[in-house]
Amino acid sequence: MTKKISIFLAALMVLTLFTAVAIAAVNVEVCPTCNQGEMRDSTGHSFSSYEVACPKNPLMRDTITRTYICYYSGCNNQACSECVLESKELISETRSCGHSIP
Repeated sequence: MTKKISIFLAALMVLTLFTAVAIAAVNVEVCPTCNQGEMRDSTGHSFSSYEVACPKNPLMRDTITRTYICYYSGCNNQACSECVLESKELISETRSCGHSIP
């Protein structure tokens, strides 16, 4: 009797595993471009810098550097080029003085 119960429990566990895999497969969004990869969200950083006049000495230039966090959505297939920048958020801005004024 215990052997039948253990076989039944093993079969039930295998069935549960297949059900979980099937449910996970249903929730995946397929890439509309290549039809092979999955659409995923990701983040990255970008930087930009530019020069402005120094407020203490207009003849000198200061460098302003901005750091952004970028939110992307796109395909996880390396051969596919489907990647879209969804939004960009400024996370820091620094000002560097190119000279020293007492």
